[in-house]
Amino acid sequence: KFDEHQKMPTTRIEYSYYLMAVDAGLQMMPSRLLEGEQTAHFLTERFDRRNGKKVHIQTLAAMNPSADSYEALFEAACRIGVPPGELRQLFRLMVLNVLGGNVDDHNKNFSFLMGDDGRWHVAPAYDYTFSVDPDAPYYVNRHSMTINNRTEGITAADLLEVARRYGIKAAEPFIEKTIGIVSRYPEYGREAGVGEEWIGTIEKEIAARVECVRAD
Repeated sequence: KFDEHQKMPTTRIEYSYYLMAVDAGLQMMPSRLLEGEQTAHFLTERFDRRNGKKVHIQTLAAMNPSADSYEALFEAACRIGVPPGELRQLFRLMVLNVLGGNVDDHNKNFSFLMGDDGRWHVAPAYDYTFSVDPDAPYYVNRHSMTINNRTEGITAADLLEVARRYGIKAAEPFIEKTIGIVSRYPEYGREAGVGEEWIGTIEKEIAARVECVRAD
């Protein structure tokens, strides 16, 4: 990806979110920054190729074009026989999207891949980044998919209800662990070379989301 946004260091922010997500245990493909003279590019390995061969991939949008909730994502995973342990990857991503302010969580940003055994698996996460527009009206920054019928003001109770419905164990400790990780965002931002102004903006948004999640 190219750092073409006029005011936002998009590639550095995405790399900082990659570092943060990996620390939280999210499965992602190896990624790095390629530094140029005045900009940086975000490079990530493809997961739709393996040993030079194409891997069969389907997005949630392809499987269920009307999917507009995380529950629909979990239902699709269960319907195609994804190993139960991999549902935790989807839960991790949901929690990270909420706490990190990735509101561009539409149904094309979740995928499944078919293994050599012919079974479906949850694909590594991708396009995980800060996508809140601080200058936009609040309704622009709602999540694209609902969580327990909400697209904003999401609390731990909402996250835990999804965990309960789909048998995700130790969900509450994971939420707390993730809060601890996202609260260290300035460390990840500085490692990725994000400027202090944007680090402050993202840190403020994350703090507000942490407060909301802990509200109940």
